[in-house]
Amino acid sequence: MATFATRLKELRGKSGLSQPQLAQEIGVTKQTISLWERGPRRPDFQTMENLSDFFNVKLGYLLGEIDDDSPAVEMDDESTARVFTEEDDREIEHLTSMMAQLSYDTLRIVSATIAEAYRLDREKGNLRPDKREISVRTKWLDEDKEKSEV
Repeated sequence: MATFATRLKELRGKSGLSQPQLAQEIGVTKQTISLWERGPRRPDFQTMENLSDFFNVKLGYLLGEIDDDSPAVEMDDESTARVFTEEDDREIEHLTSMMAQLSYDTLRIVSATIAEAYRLDREKGNLRPDKREISVRTKWLDEDKEKSEV
C-alpha cells in the first residue's frame, strides 16, 4: 500500500504543481513539502485534512490507507446521519480490537488524537447527528493464571 509521502508527490504531480507552488497554496515552505514527500516528516491532522480538501480526495487515500481516489463527497446532515453501515460497525470493532492491544503509552497518544479530532469536528459543527450506542466487550487475561493452568 502507498504511503502519505508517495501519495502527496503523486497528487502534486497530477495537479501540475511544483513543490514551491504547492507550498504557497497551502501556506508552508518548499522545504516542508520536500520533507513530507521524502517521508521523514508528516503534517499535523488539520493540514492533512486541508491537503485532502485541496486535492479533492478522501483523507484515507492521501494517507495511503485506501486506493479509492474518487473525490471526497460533501453530505448534508440528513445524508450524514445515514452513513453508518454494517461495514462501519465492523471497522469500529476492528479498531477497538487493535486499540486494546496497544501499550499504555501508545493508547494515551491515540486517545489524545481522537479527543482532538472530536474537539475540532465539534467546533466546526461536523459531528454526525445520530447517536449510536457502542458496546465494547473486553477480556483481560491473567497470563500467570493461564500458564499455571496449562
